Amino acid sequence: MTPDTFDSQPSMTMEEVYVGEIKTDVKVLAELPDSGVDDHPKRPHAINDLQENPKARFKELLNRALHFDKRNDEKHFLPNGDLKAICNESAVRDQLIAFEYNEYDAESYATYVGEKLAQEIFAALVLINQVKFLPDFINAGITDDNLPFTFNKRHTQLWYRQPDRLILVEFLKYPRDAEMMREFYTKQWWVHVPFLDWDKENRKALNFRYNLGTVIPWTYIGQQDTSGGFGVVEKVKMHQDHHSFIGRQTQYETFALKSMIRTCHDDDYKFFQQEISAFHKMRPGPHLVELCATLEIAPSDNFMLLFPWAEGGSLEDLMSKPKTYFLKAYYLTDNEFARWIAIQCWGLIQALGTIHDTRIKHSNTSQDGNQISQCKDFGIHGDIKPANILHFSQETAHCRVGNLKIADFGLITFHRRGSRTMMNRNSAYAASQTYRSPEHDIGYFMSKKVDVWALGCVFSELMTWVILDGNARQEYQQERKRELSFSGATEDTAQWNEDNFFLKHIEKTTTPRRKGRRRRPKVRSKRLRPRNPKIKSDASHVVESRQSISKSPKHFQEVPKLKVSVKNVRYPSDNHF
Repeated sequence: MTPDTFDSQPSMTMEEVYVGEIKTDVKVLAELPDSGVDDHPKRPHAINDLQENPKARFKELLNRALHFDKRNDEKHFLPNGDLKAICNESAVRDQLIAFEYNEYDAESYATYVGEKLAQEIFAALVLINQVKFLPDFINAGITDDNLPFTFNKRHTQLWYRQPDRLILVEFLKYPRDAEMMREFYTKQWWVHVPFLDWDKENRKALNFRYNLGTVIPWTYIGQQDTSGGFGVVEKVKMHQDHHSFIGRQTQYETFALKSMIRTCHDDDYKFFQQEISAFHKMRPGPHLVELCATLEIAPSDNFMLLFPWAEGGSLEDLMSKPKTYFLKAYYLTDNEFARWIAIQCWGLIQALGTIHDTRIKHSNTSQDGNQISQCKDFGIHGDIKPANILHFSQETAHCRVGNLKIADFGLITFHRRGSRTMMNRNSAYAASQTYRSPEHDIGYFMSKKVDVWALGCVFSELMTWVILDGNARQEYQQERKRELSFSGATEDTAQWNEDNFFLKHIEKTTTPRRKGRRRRPKVRSKRLRPRNPKIKSDASHVVESRQSISKSPKHFQEVPKLKVSVKNVRYPSDNHF
């Protein structure tokens, strides 16, 4: 018989098994206020606390050390440090003697629990008042590494895990031990709690796959933010006993958890996997957000990414406040502030270069069975905007103001050098519309230059905020919105207002277009000057619109131009545009 499913450590070393599982209700608690209460109370001293009524006191110690599951108030988890402190070898021996085991057996069993690492099993048995089954576990050679147990579909058998297979727990018989089986299955999740680690040598995140029922040891969960589009983001804290992210160059204590529950639509899952793949391919850097871990809960198809939390919010948050507020908060002079901005801009350019210069290799099998190696030489972020640039104000090792980092790699793609990728309309408009390049509208071509354009637009807003302060950035946005979307020969073209950085200039053509014949894109290489806002070719290719707009006998073409407000941002007068 094949059991339902089993838990695993990083998925790179385990084979996946998915069958039915017991479903649990998941209730997301409202954001808990910071109370100042210590999340990590002093560990109980098992020996001293077990002098009176050992049986009751041992279980009481375990119950006292349990933490509520922040996702489900009917479940708990036992921190690993408390487990080891309470279930040490000496305390286990005394507990077994209290249960009327002879000294020889008590010593032998306690050694097994301590040396063979069966502390989780022993704690679960104590919590369900079934210590009498400990010899059966020992005789079967079962340790904590064999957890979690899983039921078969009829819930009449329990199976435990080996590296390459699942084995029936033969000493538990249904219906004789039905209550014991149910209780142990439930309580095992309380003591078998995940530990999240990372690839320290390569500074890469690991992927962890867990069964439905696993309790992730969150000690705090904030309100959900659904503004990201491809997932829900929550501010979370994890118990310090269950991750290795404290002790790195930056000590991460608070995290951003990005979750996605897979639906019948595969697009969200594709974006989620794309973001994971992007992190694995790129070199880490001081201005790229670091991925700590990825988690998958099966068979619910719940996918999660764990990032360090940016205490300073995003660049969008930063620019929404007056510059003077920022200077006072960090005790900065104007010169120090200008230097920090320059360093961060340079760092963001380097980070974008890291994405653009990422090289990957992969192999495909041809129809004749031969392996074909292909190289993709660069990546494209595809959604550079202030909301995707985060301020890690807690990273003060080199500067007390912290660092700006590029985040949100859900739209990133990788391409071969010399290629230009044609996008469909849905892909082109998945990115931010304000910071999109002309290629998104005219031709739908995707290249590294779309990121350069977007970062340049962000920098124009950033410099407006830095130099002019006050409401200058908001005025800049309003001026862009006031300009119409088209200029030139617009008699037969509908107009609208939009917050972006370019408009479409409609020019008459001299040569009629032959029906059924495609015209080559027309490229203008004239340099961008203060008084002539036509776009340089290496910023964007000026190409003919793919959509016909001729309702009259005349022939037209669309040529993108910088909006006048964008061109004039370099020439402010009395803080007005």
